[in-house]
Amino acid sequence: MIQHTIIVYQENISFDHYFGTFGQGSNGIPAGVQLYHTTPDGTKLGPFTPFRLDGTAQATTCDVDHDYASMIQMADGGAVDQYLQYGNDLTAPNPSADGPCPTFEMNPLGPALALGYYEGTAGDASAPLQNYWRLASQYTIADNAFSGMYGPSTSGAQWLVAATANTNGDPNPAGDVCNDYGGPFMPQQDIRNLGAEASARGVSWAWFQGGFGTCASTGSGAEYSPHHDPFQYFTSTADLTHSWAWNPRTNFPEANRHQRDLQVLYAALDGSPIGGIIPQLPRISWVKASKPDDGHPGYSGPSADDAFIGNLVSRVQASPYWKHTAIIIAFDETGGWWDHVSPPLPADPHFAPLVQGQPNVSGCQYPGMGDACGEAGFGPRMPLLVISPYAKRHTVDHDLLDTSSLVKWVEGNYHLPPLGVWGDRDVVAGDLRGAFDFSAEDQSP
Repeated sequence: MIQHTIIVYQENISFDHYFGTFGQGSNGIPAGVQLYHTTPDGTKLGPFTPFRLDGTAQATTCDVDHDYASMIQMADGGAVDQYLQYGNDLTAPNPSADGPCPTFEMNPLGPALALGYYEGTAGDASAPLQNYWRLASQYTIADNAFSGMYGPSTSGAQWLVAATANTNGDPNPAGDVCNDYGGPFMPQQDIRNLGAEASARGVSWAWFQGGFGTCASTGSGAEYSPHHDPFQYFTSTADLTHSWAWNPRTNFPEANRHQRDLQVLYAALDGSPIGGIIPQLPRISWVKASKPDDGHPGYSGPSADDAFIGNLVSRVQASPYWKHTAIIIAFDETGGWWDHVSPPLPADPHFAPLVQGQPNVSGCQYPGMGDACGEAGFGPRMPLLVISPYAKRHTVDHDLLDTSSLVKWVEGNYHLPPLGVWGDRDVVAGDLRGAFDFSAEDQSP
């Protein structure tokens, strides 16, 4: 059965942005979609339609706006028709802080960036998602999986390991010696999380992140993004000095000794020693690529993202761990890229996205913290891939899933108690076991 779980957490991709034309029974971009943009003076621009981004000529793009409140407004109560109003403001042609936008984005009446999508058709040099589409075809892809809440990144990262979050922005973790900007900062908080629970029960685990061991967080060689690392926000797990970044052991009983540089994961998979010791793959691995490879628009892109995924999966499949491993590829949030599927509305009014028509920024997701940190209803739809000898082959999973489903999988597979935070989101989450077939083992890659 599954002894090792590797959850790869990439950046800012909606289902339609990567798999909108994938087909094979998946819920992709419907025909006839039209969106409009209204300028400040009331002029209605459009219609704009989804369009294919060329992976060669349009390999990089600006970063579409995706702050917490704007993403709720893009969804427009389920109509998902305000992406050009709040995500890809056509009256502000350069929303990115990472440099000038490519020329194809500069024409306000040209293609609307938020509606762009990439493809992975085999053998097509202009389709950069070759590994993603190949793996989705071979194994299982979920087309009804949603973020645990609306973005941006920090809340998604926290949700992955705690089924809750206590921020609706991207503050850096207070005290991290590798912080890449001067604030805002969030102090560490006593929030239950899967890392601390695993340590308490003797289950080995690690958060592997590119650049964690080098503190390369600024400048042209930046690899490490502090606000993408959820364990730095929790009192129980934070390693603010990065002291354990290169330690080959991952079964410490202390929960604050489990964050590692990505190279330690590679050493475990390849059987390469670190300090004379070959690391063992922990039972639970969370993997964050370095910034150039995490897919985030503005400083990364689909080609680098796809290459990273292909390389990592190949390493796992070539390792002795493969026959008892599940690789789950997920994303922290959609980054403002359009998706045509409306996020399901929660039954609990505490988790409603809107209050009197405005984004709900009261009602904290984690009770008792005293901060206004927003709602916790489902956010937009994202891809989710399951790759394993036990994964169903050539399958599109239509079950309703969300980021909490990844928490539920870890809890169930490693006999950890439910975190059971406000709303019991991990308890009631859709079950990832539907993506597996444990009746027969096929160990071929």
